[in-house]
Amino acid sequence: MTNPLLQFRRLPPFPEIKAEHMRPAIEAVVQSARAGIEAILEKDKHSYVSLVYAREELESRINQVWSTIRHMNSVVNTLAIRNAHKEGLEVLTSYQTDMGQNRALYEAYKNLRASINFDSLNGEQKKVITNAMRDFRLSGIDLAKVEQEEFAELSKRLSDLMSTFNNNVLDATHAWTRLVSSASDLPGVPESLLESMQEAAKNKGFDGYLLTLDSPC
Repeated sequence: MTNPLLQFRRLPPFPEIKAEHMRPAIEAVVQSARAGIEAILEKDKHSYVSLVYAREELESRINQVWSTIRHMNSVVNTLAIRNAHKEGLEVLTSYQTDMGQNRALYEAYKNLRASINFDSLNGEQKKVITNAMRDFRLSGIDLAKVEQEEFAELSKRLSDLMSTFNNNVLDATHAWTRLVSSASDLPGVPESLLESMQEAAKNKGFDGYLLTLDSPC
């Protein structure tokens, strides 16, 4: 079965994407990125292109898949999509923690920062490397092994809490409505939005205009 999340079209094929596609897709791009970074690190010396740009190319696929999953979890949220989003977030968090504590990857960036090639880079490229070095430190690269493991557990816990919080906000957003009986009570609201509010009210069996906290209302 072809996974529409892995087709990488110009725009995601949203109508074709189902909850069952999500975890396999994020696992596939994460596994590909891990393998690609291992291949990068087999080289003894690195340039900006062979290290930083190559890594960004690998991780751009992760971002493309994950941004689609995250968007669908926000706008067409179902229990199946919510669970798939949570599972995908666990996979992504594990990857990010592993990369942040990858000693070989850190040393590659460190060596590039200390090399004569660094001075020939433009300001933006230098900033990318400097930020990467900062991110390694914030991910616990300098911690002892046992503390790194604790950091990883805390990262996973934080990811779970963020997912629960976002779901609670989403549920509260969907739960709130307000019925307005007359358009005269909504001065300045565009006609197109009034029509969608009226349609929303009709769908609920009401007369008038139904306000929600969903975009664009």
